[in-house]
Amino acid sequence: MQLLDPITLPKTDTYTLTLVPPANATGTISVQIYSSSVTASVLADGPAVPVTVPATTAGKRISVTFAGVAGQQVYALNEGTASLGWCTVTLFDPAGKVISPPKSVLVIGAQQLLGPVTLPADGTYTMTLIPPASATGTISVKVLTYPYFR
Repeated sequence: MQLLDPITLPKTDTYTLTLVPPANATGTISVQIYSSSVTASVLADGPAVPVTVPATTAGKRISVTFAGVAGQQVYALNEGTASLGWCTVTLFDPAGKVISPPKSVLVIGAQQLLGPVTLPADGTYTMTLIPPASATGTISVKVLTYPYFR
């Protein structure tokens, strides 16, 4: 589960992440911080775009951007055959606000990754996909709009 939206750090330095659980909480939490992304840009209703997570960047965040229009309904597909395992998928609007909360998707070949989601504004949207640390391979991301996904 993604707990923090992506941020750009202002300078090279040491940063502290503080998690404050409820008073009655017990247990263990594991935290992973990702320092970079594998990025791609797709055209809504265009061809699928291959996105490769090479072994040298295993476990990195995949960021896929696409242009959208207010009121448009979209969904995202993986048309590839790679098995990345359980990934966390989130959609951000042009202002960086989460509009489709993080959800776990088992990426084991061609399948739906997200949606349908109605876009709230015109602009560039970012879908992030966070694979397990050991995941490598290539997925082919395609974004479709209504009525193409009916």
